[in-house]
Amino acid sequence: MTSPSVSSELYGPVRDDVGKVDDLITSLRPKDFPFLSNILDHVLEAGGKRVRPAVALLAGKLGKYDLDLLIPLAASIEVVQSASLVHVDGIAGAATRPGGASANRRFNN
Repeated sequence: MTSPSVSSELYGPVRDDVGKVDDLITSLRPKDFPFLSNILDHVLEAGGKRVRPAVALLAGKLGKYDLDLLIPLAASIEVVQSASLVHVDGIAGAATRPGGASANRRFNN
């Protein structure tokens, strides 16, 4: 999976940690279920700015910045958002998403 560029000043003090979120998401690929793994790859490779995980990490700066807790939280937020997009595309019968074909189209939902 390719990580979106997070070199922007927008991410400030969490810029380096957003990549750790992508690493965790990549590690979640279900090796025993290639079909699901392919869907996850497709959805996450579409990119995005990873603003949601960055906001979660930035919020962590307000208290104890514990990456052992914050990285899974931020990854969960991104995966749930991605799953929501796949679900909505399936319901709506969407053929495209910004950046290419929707999971609905690619995997014949």
